[in-house]
Amino acid sequence: MDPGTQSCEANIDLVRAHGVALALIGRLLERHGVAPVGEFGALLGLMATVTDEAYPEQGEILAMWSNMVSGYRQGI
Repeated sequence: MDPGTQSCEANIDLVRAHGVALALIGRLLERHGVAPVGEFGALLGLMATVTDEAYPEQGEILAMWSNMVSGYRQGI
């Protein structure tokens, strides 16, 4: 299937899968004393805000990832 013709549903699954992977990476960073998960999630949120100004679709994805990382931190 041509990537340009993928359904929105397939794209959201891909975005969610990446978000779960980022949550795992955030947890590993925290476990090894590199950065707290909350800080990692907050930085993703800041990146989302800045990116949203020029690229709204990308900003929305980054915001979703930030929420997923923050939710993982809270045990959601």
